Amino acid sequence: MQTFASLAGGNIEVSSGTVAASARQARARVPLAIGSGNLRFLSGGLMRSEFAIDISRIRDEARQHLKQGPVTPTDTTDVGQVITVLNQVVASEMVCYLRYTQNAIVCQGINREQVASMFFDHAAEELGHFTRVSDRINQLGGSPDLNPATMKERAHTAYSSPAEDTDLQGMIRENLVGERIVIETYTEIIRWLGDADITTRRLLEDILKEEEDHADELNDLFEG
Repeated sequence: MQTFASLAGGNIEVSSGTVAASARQARARVPLAIGSGNLRFLSGGLMRSEFAIDISRIRDEARQHLKQGPVTPTDTTDVGQVITVLNQVVASEMVCYLRYTQNAIVCQGINREQVASMFFDHAAEELGHFTRVSDRINQLGGSPDLNPATMKERAHTAYSSPAEDTDLQGMIRENLVGERIVIETYTEIIRWLGDADITTRRLLEDILKEEEDHADELNDLFEG
């Protein structure tokens, strides 16, 4: 019987089949295999080398509730609540798209070409977000709410435009405010989703990255 110090403290007793970790894997010598429950290093941590799932159960469940499409028992969210939140995101993205597009069309001044080009680029990406989130709602069995009458109420950010078309800094400021709002709200949605709906979470993580890029580009031009 051999005894090794565990990473979390304390000792691990191993009767056979113990292999010491290499110097690259850990500073201390710890077992990589413990009896029949093998362990291996992954990104600095330990995980079981054996992957075990009940494939018979999964096959049976896959044949049930076929109308739910991609929503399987591994999705542990309240799907209806997720759809409601995603419809808020849809509204937010449309408001951002409209604000950027309006600003790009009407803006005037010496720096108009540079600012308008950025606004059009951002508008195109916001429209892409709108489409991707709408498609995800459909995948979850819901219907994207595109009713213009309720979009303003559901959107996290407001639609606004400066009084003067020459106020480029005012346009940049309001779009920067809008981006900062959705960055905060999307971050909270991602935290709320956690591991319960990984696909929706990753979609929003991708969108969040682009919103942060927008904010960074706007901040480079903001003189306030």
